[in-house]
Amino acid sequence: MARLFFSTGIDELRARIIRLVSTGLHVSGALAILRWCAKSMMPAQDQRQRATFPFIKVRRASNLQILTYHRVNDEQDSLFPATPIRVFEEQMVHVAKCYHVCALEEAVEMFEKNDLPPNALAITFDDGYRDNYLHAFPVVRNLSLPMTIFLATDAIGTGRTLWHDRVFSAFRETNAPDLTGFDHSVERVRLDSLSQRILTMEKVLAILRQLDEAERNHRISVLCRCLAVEERRVDHNLMLSWDDVRLMSRDHVSFGSHTASHPILARVSAEETEAQLVRSGEAIRQHLGRQPMTFAYPNGTKADFNNVTKETLKRLGFTCAVTTEFGINEPGADMLELKRGRPWEEHLPTFAFKLSWYRLMSSQAA
Repeated sequence: MARLFFSTGIDELRARIIRLVSTGLHVSGALAILRWCAKSMMPAQDQRQRATFPFIKVRRASNLQILTYHRVNDEQDSLFPATPIRVFEEQMVHVAKCYHVCALEEAVEMFEKNDLPPNALAITFDDGYRDNYLHAFPVVRNLSLPMTIFLATDAIGTGRTLWHDRVFSAFRETNAPDLTGFDHSVERVRLDSLSQRILTMEKVLAILRQLDEAERNHRISVLCRCLAVEERRVDHNLMLSWDDVRLMSRDHVSFGSHTASHPILARVSAEETEAQLVRSGEAIRQHLGRQPMTFAYPNGTKADFNNVTKETLKRLGFTCAVTTEFGINEPGADMLELKRGRPWEEHLPTFAFKLSWYRLMSSQAA
C-alpha cells in the first residue's frame, strides 16, 4: 500500500512539473521552437535503437500523428469520460493553427508515396456516438478540419446499444453494495467508492473481451441481474442516425468501418470477421454510396486482432486500419497497424506540449 501511495505521489508530481513546463513554453512562445524541432529533427540512434552522439539528426521524411476520440460532451460521466466541449474546441483551434490536418484516407495515400506534408495530423472518432454530430462536428466544420468517424454500424440509426455501453450503464445505475455471482475474480467486491466501481468495471470488461459474442451477451445479462438493474439494449439518443452521417459526410467528415457489432476480432473466426466487415461495409455503402476504405479495430490493442484479421482486411480492399496502440507513425509503418494517441489532457498547454514532444521523440525503426 505504501508503494502504491508513493507511486501515485510520483505520478502527481511528474504531472505538475509537465504542466508547469508546458505553461511556461506556451506563454513564452517557446513552444513554437519545440514544434519546429519536432517537424525537422528526430533522435539519432544506432541499429539497436540506442541513442548516439550528437543524439539528434535531421528528419528526412514526415511522420503522421493520429488523434483518437470517442465522445465530446459535458456530461461528466466518470465511468466513460468524454472530452468536454470547450476542451475539444481549444484542441481543434490549436491543431488547425499549428498542424497540417489531413483526412485519414488522404494522409495514408500521401504517406505511402512518401509525400506527406510536415506536421501531418489526422483526427478520428470511434464507435459513432451522437455527440460527435452535436458537439464535435460544429467545431471541425467551423475550422474546415477533416475528420474520420469509424462506425459500429449495427448501432447506427437503430437505437441499439453496443455491448460495452450496456456495461457502462449497468455500473452507472446500480445501487448494489457489491458484485456477487458474476465471476470469482470480482466476488463480493464493494462498489461504494467511485474508484472501486471503476476498477471493478474494468475487470468485468476485461473478462467480457475474452468471450465470443453470444457468451458475452449472456454474461452481460447475468451482470445486470447481479447489479439489480435493467439491461439497456436500446437508447435512441446515444448513437448517430444515418441522417446525421449523411449530413456530416457532405462537410469534411469521412466514415470508416468499426465492424457491425463491435466484437473483439481476435476472438472470432475468420468467417465471422469477414461477415462483420462485409455487413458494416454494406451498411455504409447503402447510406453513403461508397465502400469504406478505412477501418478501426474494436478495442484496438495488439491482443484484439491478428494476422487473419489483417489478411481479411487486405482482401476486402481496406487501405488502412488504426489501432489504439500509442505512438507516431513513421515512414515504413504497417498501414494495417497504424498507431494513435488519446488526447486526455484537458490543459491546452500540456496537450500542445505533448503533441510536439511525442513527435520529436519518435524515430524510424531501424
